[in-house]
Amino acid sequence: MVDCPSECWQWATKLAGECVCTHADKLSFSLWMTSIASGAVLEVPQILLNYLSGHSEGMSVLFVFLWLIGDSLNVMGCTLADTLPTQLYIAYVYTGATLLLFVQHLYYSSFKLIQLDIAELEDQLLH
Repeated sequence: MVDCPSECWQWATKLAGECVCTHADKLSFSLWMTSIASGAVLEVPQILLNYLSGHSEGMSVLFVFLWLIGDSLNVMGCTLADTLPTQLYIAYVYTGATLLLFVQHLYYSSFKLIQLDIAELEDQLLH
């Protein structure tokens, strides 16, 4: 545990394991937290749109797959490099959101194929 002077943000020390004491530190830490928060919700609009529309058309599965590989490598890098816990948590959040997008795409793609097969079968039975 890092021992920081009392004028430092103690909650930031607990969260990030660093002393955040000066105005520059506090500004930097605040910008970092804002970046993390915006990154954490980056994929939420697409996830919601896919869910509400019942499809994932327009999404490149290759793009999402490569994004998932990058996020997974980030988790492995954070684990192997013994980084700060917050970096690992953030890597998990990003990987989880990207994994959800990938699974959504697979689900809606297979669901659409099943619907097409059922429609084709109904068409054959009726004619």
